[in-house]
Amino acid sequence: MDRVLDSPSDSVHLYLDDEFCYMLLKFTNEELNRRREAKIIADTHYNRDFDLIGLKAAVGLLILIGVMSGKRESLEQMWSEGTGRPKLRSTMLLKRFKTFLGTGRVDDKSTRSARQQNDKLAAIREMFNSFVDKCHTLYEPLLFVCIDETLVSFRGPLIVRVYIPSKPDRYGIKVWSLCDCGTNYMYVSNMQVYLGKQGNSPEQKLG
Repeated sequence: MDRVLDSPSDSVHLYLDDEFCYMLLKFTNEELNRRREAKIIADTHYNRDFDLIGLKAAVGLLILIGVMSGKRESLEQMWSEGTGRPKLRSTMLLKRFKTFLGTGRVDDKSTRSARQQNDKLAAIREMFNSFVDKCHTLYEPLLFVCIDETLVSFRGPLIVRVYIPSKPDRYGIKVWSLCDCGTNYMYVSNMQVYLGKQGNSPEQKLG
């Protein structure tokens, strides 16, 4: 059934719904508490637990930064009073946002090592599968679709990071997806992250 939405935030909420937000809130605050107890971070105003409003603000900032930032522009530049974005500064202090970046979690870290024995994507698997399901159920594709290979740029330490010299960013996470040719919408009956070897056998013929 078609749905009429009143605002862009309503559209975002279809994908990042309450279930996702509460999961992110629970595991992020657990990680904050773990780090405070281990004295990895100080128990300060910037490192206090998040509430739901603050957490949604942090997620919104991530989306805004993806839209507004220039390539290789630092957070300090984006929050700068001289050359930065007032909307970012008025939403959240930079130190608080960095706390979210360092502690944001969508899984139970205490069981992650065991789950990673069988799934290299264990740290985000539940969130990833939920997003895939939403992409599939919330949109009806047009006549033509195609299989797309995307390299999501990322240079940090990550077990599934790949190097593809022919791509502009070269380093990142390779994702296969089914896309609508008319709108570029990622219509996901199945979206798959390239994980390299699972056991002794490399993944092949994903497309």
